[in-house]
Amino acid sequence: MKRIALSVLAGFILLGCSGQNEIQIHNNADAKITFHFRGERHEVAAGGFLPLDDVPNGSFEYGTVVSVPPGPEKVDMKDGLSGMMTFYNQNTVYTVEYVSIYNLDIELDTVLAEYDTTATYEIGAAVTSSHYW
Repeated sequence: MKRIALSVLAGFILLGCSGQNEIQIHNNADAKITFHFRGERHEVAAGGFLPLDDVPNGSFEYGTVVSVPPGPEKVDMKDGLSGMMTFYNQNTVYTVEYVSIYNLDIELDTVLAEYDTTATYEIGAAVTSSHYW
């Protein structure tokens, strides 16, 4: 009887220690993004959050399709919009934080005595990971 009780107790302990791999996507950019991962599209609205749970172990590429809000004449894509993620031991968590800014370039045309302006939408992502033993 003690052996059965110890087996059940050990099973609960092992189940309680098991984790899962996940990705947490935070879109703090001014427009929606589409996160491509393992052949699936995941849309995240501006200001939105999307968790992806139960990611299997392995190495997988990811990519991002960026929506541009109306107005800017140029788009500048920064680091973090695509790359590789490696998950192992069912305890890896990736956080992807999208951010954007508007950059306004102003130049004085001395011949015409007027300003030329160019608005640029800049977007990038910070990607971090952690592994819990």
